[in-house]
Amino acid sequence: MTVRSLWEDTAPPGPAREPLDGDTEVDVCVVGAGYTGLWTAYHVLEHDPGASVLVVEAERVGFGASGRNGGWCSALLPQGESALAAEHGPAAARAMREAMRATIDAVERVVVAEGIDCHFRRGGTVVVARSEPQLARAVAEVAADERAGSPERLRLLDAEQTRKTVGMTRALGATYTPDCARIHPLRLARGLAEAVERRGGRIVEGTRATQVAAGRVRTDRGTVRARHVVRATEAWTATTGSREVVPVYSLMVATEPLPARFWEQAGLENGETFSDHRHVVVYGQRTADDRLVFGGRGAPYHFGSSIRPEFDGDEAVFRKLRATLRDLFPAVAGARFTHAWGGPLGIARDWHAAVRHDPVSGLGSAGGYVGDGVGTANLAGRTLAASITGADPELLRLPWFGHVPPRWEPEPLRWLGVNAGLLVARAADAAEGRRRRRDRPGPSDAPVERPGPAHGALSPSRGYSPWWRPHAIGRPEAARGAEPVAATRWKHRIRCHGGHPLVPSDAMSGTADLVLHSGRVFTGTGLHPSATAVAVSDGRVAAVGTDAELRSWTGPGTRTVDLAGRLVLPGFTDAHVHPVMGGLERLGCDLSEVHGAQAALDRVAAHAAAHPGEWVSGGGWSMADFPGGTPRREDLDRVVPDRPVFLLNRDHHGAWANSRALELAGVDARTPDPVDGRIERDPDGTPTGTLHEGAMDLVSRLLPPVTPADLAAGLAEGQRYLHSVGVTGWQDAIVGAYAGHSDTTPVYLDAVAAGTLTARVVGALWWPRGRTAEEVDDVVAGFVAHRERVAAAGSDRFRTTSVKIMLDGVAENRTASMLTPYLDGCGCSSGETGLSYLDRDLLLAAVPALDAAGFDVHVHVIGDRAVRDALDAVALARRSPASRGGRHHLAHLQVVHPDDVPRFAALDVTANAQALWACEEEQMTALTTPLLGPERNSWQYPFGGLLRTGARLVMGSDWPVSTPDPWQAVHVAVNRTPPGVDARPFGPEHALTLTEALHAYTAGSAWINRHDDAGTLTAGAVADLAVASVDPYSVEPRDLHRVRTDLTLVAGTPVHEASTDLAGVGR
Repeated sequence: MTVRSLWEDTAPPGPAREPLDGDTEVDVCVVGAGYTGLWTAYHVLEHDPGASVLVVEAERVGFGASGRNGGWCSALLPQGESALAAEHGPAAARAMREAMRATIDAVERVVVAEGIDCHFRRGGTVVVARSEPQLARAVAEVAADERAGSPERLRLLDAEQTRKTVGMTRALGATYTPDCARIHPLRLARGLAEAVERRGGRIVEGTRATQVAAGRVRTDRGTVRARHVVRATEAWTATTGSREVVPVYSLMVATEPLPARFWEQAGLENGETFSDHRHVVVYGQRTADDRLVFGGRGAPYHFGSSIRPEFDGDEAVFRKLRATLRDLFPAVAGARFTHAWGGPLGIARDWHAAVRHDPVSGLGSAGGYVGDGVGTANLAGRTLAASITGADPELLRLPWFGHVPPRWEPEPLRWLGVNAGLLVARAADAAEGRRRRRDRPGPSDAPVERPGPAHGALSPSRGYSPWWRPHAIGRPEAARGAEPVAATRWKHRIRCHGGHPLVPSDAMSGTADLVLHSGRVFTGTGLHPSATAVAVSDGRVAAVGTDAELRSWTGPGTRTVDLAGRLVLPGFTDAHVHPVMGGLERLGCDLSEVHGAQAALDRVAAHAAAHPGEWVSGGGWSMADFPGGTPRREDLDRVVPDRPVFLLNRDHHGAWANSRALELAGVDARTPDPVDGRIERDPDGTPTGTLHEGAMDLVSRLLPPVTPADLAAGLAEGQRYLHSVGVTGWQDAIVGAYAGHSDTTPVYLDAVAAGTLTARVVGALWWPRGRTAEEVDDVVAGFVAHRERVAAAGSDRFRTTSVKIMLDGVAENRTASMLTPYLDGCGCSSGETGLSYLDRDLLLAAVPALDAAGFDVHVHVIGDRAVRDALDAVALARRSPASRGGRHHLAHLQVVHPDDVPRFAALDVTANAQALWACEEEQMTALTTPLLGPERNSWQYPFGGLLRTGARLVMGSDWPVSTPDPWQAVHVAVNRTPPGVDARPFGPEHALTLTEALHAYTAGSAWINRHDDAGTLTAGAVADLAVASVDPYSVEPRDLHRVRTDLTLVAGTPVHEASTDLAGVGR
């Protein structure tokens, strides 16, 4: 059959619209003339009639899913209400549910007011149960709706009531909700476009956007500059290279107009939309001219997220759709099918639709509707308009506003996972079909007739995933209350969201090595709405589900762990840490847990007495313990007068030396400051004992060399300590020789050879200072050789695939690179803007060269000028034809100019956050705040703003600069207050949710390390796990710092056991 859309053939053609005719400037530019873009434009103009609004469309209005879908304007949520409640709380989930129900009224009001003839009829939705398992799901679903507090919205129909509503064969019962209206989708899109134009908006067609960024949309017809830019491209977002959504295809068929005698039997006389309770989603409606329109899933996902016109039709799927419709309504057998069509739609990785708009940059987007887009897009458009115009702030409190979904896996995992999911759903329906044939006479559900996957705006689906539908209106617990997940065995690398394994239960036999049960499960992307158990086999996650669902994994040789309500989550990955250095400090004169100047001096004296020798070295002292953050040599002289003392501060950007150490180094009043550092001095020029940045090298070069045995001991201690706080992998932020320090690569390789490196580690090679732009190629060639040498060891436990560039210093000692000068003690300009350790030309040469060589670049940036320079360098790399698409990340991000916040997402630059620093503590209050002033203080650590503008966030500790305990950092990320201190939140608008913080520290940080099979608890992922001492979702946010790690596993093997009731897991 020729691909031909019924909606296209039965909608008024609409006016022809010209393309953009050159550069222009407007208030609001919307990219995409589908429902989301048109509703956004309509409501912006409704709230602000004087606004200039331009909608840019590559094809024509309603070309995408908005003009091709099944015509269900429903209150269905792309993500189930229980999943929303688990992630955002029950109140937020209820608010979202009510907002969606109000959306049907909102659409109807506009349809009536604007005279849009889209055949709007509010008849509700009937979902029929045609087998005993389907009926059990229907009953459980209604019970779940009653528990949610709205029993009047979903009713259970008995068999007779069902037959009076819809004459579907083998109906045992049904669920019915009034929250749906039948529409003609293309008529709605075209009518809405004309309403936008009547209100003063402009729509250009045949104009393809080539770049969407804050303040600007570049097209093949000219550039649009706008205060607000909204991307409303849904499935087509994937064609930009973004992994925010995947495009999957849904296909539909339509009959000729059917006679009255057919409808006397088939029903649907009030305009009800219809489906049944099978797992693979199907959907249909009775049109205004008495046709049956029917759609579903079955077209495969295409490798690389491809979208092509030829994918709009698949005759094999069309045949299955027609056969399935005849099974539902046998009287259709003699009717002629006149139309068949399809198209792509967008699915977010966590099945959580999202609306984002940053009022500072003006950049916004919406999408990821997972097939429920007709009504959802209206709410998204109203929400975007509210953020742009300030008209309805209540909409901005809904839980989807500001949500950032995780990225989909790279190929081929994405292709394998999506298409394997189709097999799961078909297998589950086939199993139920076999069960029904045993239990009762009647024709089969014919699994070959089941349309397969493709969800999105083309499909009014109700499932939790695009392939598997465990329930009818978005509540996974309903299905799980009825029967266990059909597909539970999995020992491969393909993964599916939510812990649903992707291979039928008979695909793999055997039992698990380990089952953790009776707890809660954070999967890496969110709190699983119902899972309580995790099974581990052969060092990988075998399954995630309820205790009952995973009971079959337990055999005589299975070790079981009773979590007793604790949370199990992926092991933390620390994206910026110095484990060897931290381990050495713990073995030396460790001041990291000392508070107060006198306590520090007492510790130094005790260490010197216990360790005879020439030098006393160590570190970890806090700048906040000393006036101005600069301790004096005379204090050290009092406790160690005759031996040299050299102690790094907590952030390792400064050191404290006594008089004997300065004397040996020849540092006195005549010693000039090095170009990359500063010596603190008295008014007469005499060194005070504090050395900043490169000035530390004047003394540190005299320290006794660290031996290989010392480095090995440091790595062992660092690894032990990191495992004790739940860290299973990390990025060592300095590998290679630097500033007189030994290269730690050999100690890592020795640990690999000895089998003692249990963590998964990426080493960031140190970019040497003092090089010129002309030397870039030589430096990069050396890094390539180093990477190949490490790879030759043949282990995935240690790789050197990243390069660390130290671009500036720290704000407390005025070495962070700033766009404007620091303030002096009087609040006036000091004239100092800090230091840049690489000049701009060198940086702009280095980053593209590293990217072209396949390295991920990791840049230390504290000041706003450093941030801007680093972003400029990445921008240059992204534009290069030689770009390899590196996973580049900027670490620390203390001061970020608001203009640069949206550039992270636009350039696909990851924000590497040390969240523990984002609070008002002594060092910030005494040393940093006075230097920055009120405006720049408000720009510090903008993690929330970065997420809202679409940036990816990962987390690290920078230990030994600060504690490596992720729970302390998570506490600050959520509260923006110091752990255990009742203080005023610092920049509360940039606080994260608990889920956002945990995602950044698990799946996010694993991603930046290219550990793509780690960081999640999904079937096939490596079993790197942590068990929290309590469920952090059950504690008050102010108590998050009290959470500890009771158990840490790497590849299913315990590397840390703190709790006695969890001990012996690996034995």
